[in-house]
Amino acid sequence: MAKVLIDTNIILDKLSLTSDTLQSFFDELYKNKSHFIFTQQIIDEIFRNTENKLCEISNNLKSNLKNLKTNTFAGLNSDEAVKAINDNIAIIHKNINDDMKKKKEYLISFINNISDNFAIVATTEDIIKSARLRKEKGNPPSSGASIGDEIIWESVLSWGENDIIVLSKDNTWYENKTFLEYEYIKKTNKKIISIEKELSKVYDLIDIEENKKLKDIENEEQEHITQNDHQIILNAILRANLFDEINRISELNLINQSLYSDSMKRAIAAMPDMSTIQKAVQAMPDMRSFQSAIKAMPDMSTLQKTLQAIPDFNSVNIPKISKEKSNDI
Repeated sequence: MAKVLIDTNIILDKLSLTSDTLQSFFDELYKNKSHFIFTQQIIDEIFRNTENKLCEISNNLKSNLKNLKTNTFAGLNSDEAVKAINDNIAIIHKNINDDMKKKKEYLISFINNISDNFAIVATTEDIIKSARLRKEKGNPPSSGASIGDEIIWESVLSWGENDIIVLSKDNTWYENKTFLEYEYIKKTNKKIISIEKELSKVYDLIDIEENKKLKDIENEEQEHITQNDHQIILNAILRANLFDEINRISELNLINQSLYSDSMKRAIAAMPDMSTIQKAVQAMPDMRSFQSAIKAMPDMSTLQKTLQAIPDFNSVNIPKISKEKSNDI
């Protein structure tokens, strides 16, 4: 049966999840613990980087809160709602800190229980010597100036009991896959089956039935970091008892949007249909006919002269007609 090596970054990246989701991920590992292995170097790296990782996440969350705008969350589009949050920022900060503490507790508990649940490859003096020699030769895997990756790989080579799947997001494993496959089979007579970034892909390879909870965990992790931040912020808002006020404001906004929508519908219904508009346009004379009619009209100066040439009737001498002549007519 193939074993799955879980790299440091897989665990540390999960700290960006909500505390409940993080615990769900650990529960998933416990449930299938016979399939996973760790090295002592990986455990040490997780432990010593946890504090910095949680501080980084906490600072990002608080920075997002500081820059909170009215369109930050779906359905939260009121200045009043944002003001309600900002007025209680100290409480929300405390809740974020509490969430970080809970995640730290979950992680420490997981680390403390690793030895009772998972296979661990110890770090020996010989492994450290081999790791230094690997670094000097320039052989992978390697990331940065330390020999951490080299120690991890030398630990795996010294163990070499099973085919392995490497679960990591570190590019050094992918960029040097051919070299590592060759070295592993040469020194252990076993194979590297695959190098993967997602646990669900690993499950497909070792015939573990994927469940909905794992899919939800991975979907949350794949979302943009801001989305994860929003979820934690919303949880903090909920614990600060601000959600009822925000919901009330949001409901008022939805009512206003509904009224606006009804007004728009009535305005659209009152508009003439397109066939009526087309008939009206077709009934209009075309521009060429209109222009010809204008050209045929005399210009204003000619019209004025014509009018001026017409005598007024007061100035015309009309001869008187005698009675006799009128009878002749």
